Parts: sequence; C-alpha cells; structure tokens
Amino acid sequence: MRKQLIVILLLCISLICYAGKPKRKLEAFRIANSISVDGILDESNWNSAAVANDFVTYSPTFGKPANQKTEVRVVYNDQSVFFGIRCYDNAPDSILKELTKRDDR
Repeated sequence: MRKQLIVILLLCISLICYAGKPKRKLEAFRIANSISVDGILDESNWNSAAVANDFVTYSPTFGKPANQKTEVRVVYNDQSVFFGIRCYDNAPDSILKELTKRDDR
C-alpha cells in the first residue's frame, strides 16, 4: 500500500511540475457500485475509465519520456474515489524490497 502511495505522489508531482506541455486532464468515471480494494484491477468499471499514460520522468532527467509504461485510471461513486494504477517493469526482480527503520513501527 505504501508503494502505491509513493507512486501516486511521484506521478502527481511529475504531472504538476512539467510545464513544457499543456496541462493534462484525466476525467474520473462515475460508477454505480463499489470497487474491491484488493490491488487487482479486474472489475469491468476500470475498463470504462479514461487512461492517463505517456508520463515523463522527474529524475534524473526532468521531462524526459518515461522508459517504463504506467497507466492510471480514476473512478468514483457517492462514497469514495478509487485510483487504479498499473506500473509495468521490464525487470521486476530488481525492485528493492528491504525493510528499513522507517518501515518499522
């Protein structure tokens, strides 16, 4: 869950900060039912939502097109807003998974 929040924050920062192009918009899709918050985007509602992609990097070179594919979708109902994010990685085995003092509560 923390990794998803970090990814969301980084994506938001890159979208907000990149002033070289017109500001992008992502329209949230209204749904009648609820989404299961399980990390699996298999509900049909996700397919109806608009997709944000073509992200740019923040570091090491700001504004450069990202070399990994990312897709973001937003749906909402009367009670909640749901963010569905798929981050693709060519080498998922290289993602660091160590616990640090920051993660220890």
